[in-house]
Amino acid sequence: MVLPKGCDELGVGGAIQGSPIEIVKAKTVDAYAIANAEYVIEGYLDTTQKVWESEIAEKEQKQGVHPFHPEWSGYMGKAYRTYKFVATAVTHRKDRPIYYPTIVHGFDDHNIDCMVREACFWELGERISPGLVSDVRIPLGLTDWGGVIYQIKKRRKRDEGFQKNILAAAIATSFGLRLAIAVDSDVNVDDAEDILWSLSTRVDADKDIQVVAAGGMGQTFQPAERSAAAPGAQWVRSESKYAGGLAIDATTLKEFDWAFERAGYPIEKARDLTKWFSREELEKAEAMKTQYAKWLSKVGI
Repeated sequence: MVLPKGCDELGVGGAIQGSPIEIVKAKTVDAYAIANAEYVIEGYLDTTQKVWESEIAEKEQKQGVHPFHPEWSGYMGKAYRTYKFVATAVTHRKDRPIYYPTIVHGFDDHNIDCMVREACFWELGERISPGLVSDVRIPLGLTDWGGVIYQIKKRRKRDEGFQKNILAAAIATSFGLRLAIAVDSDVNVDDAEDILWSLSTRVDADKDIQVVAAGGMGQTFQPAERSAAAPGAQWVRSESKYAGGLAIDATTLKEFDWAFERAGYPIEKARDLTKWFSREELEKAEAMKTQYAKWLSKVGI
C-alpha cells in the first residue's frame, strides 16, 4: 500500500534515517551498491541453472522439508532448489568492516522489518475509514509478518463496523498474517497484558471473531501453512490449504462506552512514600514492577 512496485526504496530508507543513502558503482557488474555497506557481494543470477540450498536436501531430492536457516516466524526455514547465484566480487568498507548478520525473530530483524510494515497497515486503515485508526503495532510476539494490532478511536456511532472491515482487509492483503486484533484507544498497544485484558473483557466470541481468507494465498514460512501436507511431503507452494487468519475485534460499541469505564487511579494525589519507606526499599519495589504496572502508574487511566 505504501511501497508500490518500482518505487524508490532507498529514498524511503533515507527519509526514515533523515539523510540520503549514498550509493556507489559496483566493481564487476552494472549495478550500484550502498556506499557505506560493511560488505557487498556482487554477481548475477543464472536462470539457466538451479542448485540445492543444502546437501541433505539434494541427497533426498526434496524441497521444503529439511532445515536450512532460521526464519522470521521463529522457526527453522526449509531448503529449496533455486536459481544459481554466481558471485563475481566481494567488496567491503575499507576501515575494519563488521560481519554482522541480523538475528531473526529478534529485535534486530523485527525493528528493521516492522517500521514500514506498520505504516502500510495504518495506510490501509486510513483508506477504508480516514481518522479511525489512531495507531498500529506489530509486537515481537506476533512476529514480523504474523500479526498486527490496530488501535481504534471511534468518534461516533456510525464508525461501528469499520474496524472489522480493516481487520479483514489486513489479513486478506498480507500473506502469512495469522492474527489481527483491534483494540480501543484506552488500551496500551505496547503492553501485552493490557491487550490480553481487553480480549478477555471486550470480545463477544459469537460476533467479534472471524476467520478471514481461508483457502486463499498463504506463506510457506508459517509452519501452520504446511500442516495440511502429509508428514515429510515436499512443500513448494504457498497458496495451497491456507487456513486463514483470525480477526478479533476487541473494541466496545460506542453507545455502550459507559459500561466499559476503566477503573481509575488518582496518580495526581500520589503521596511521598519516603515518609514510610527507605530509598533502597522503594528502588527494590520499583524494580519489581511489570511494564503494565509502570504504565498504570504514569497514566492512571
